[in-house]
Amino acid sequence: LQRGTDRSYTTHSLAHTGEERMFYIFSDGYQDQFGGEKGFKFLTSNFKELLLKVHDKPVLDQKTIIHETIEDWKGDYAQTDDILVIGFRF
Repeated sequence: LQRGTDRSYTTHSLAHTGEERMFYIFSDGYQDQFGGEKGFKFLTSNFKELLLKVHDKPVLDQKTIIHETIEDWKGDYAQTDDILVIGFRF
């Protein structure tokens, strides 16, 4: 799209089923962060595993675990991209 052109967006709605669910919206920055012992990317599979591990915990605990995990992973490596993780319980 060129600057100044109209963009169309799709509105999505969630119906509450009565069962509590956790939803996440995130950028690719977490998965693309270099670190660990060999300087590899964190990867989508590891991020998915992390979210599955924390999804049933209180939201503030999730925030702490998600933040500490990427900080530990990153180690001395510079942050390579923006990291955005938004979670909400519905």
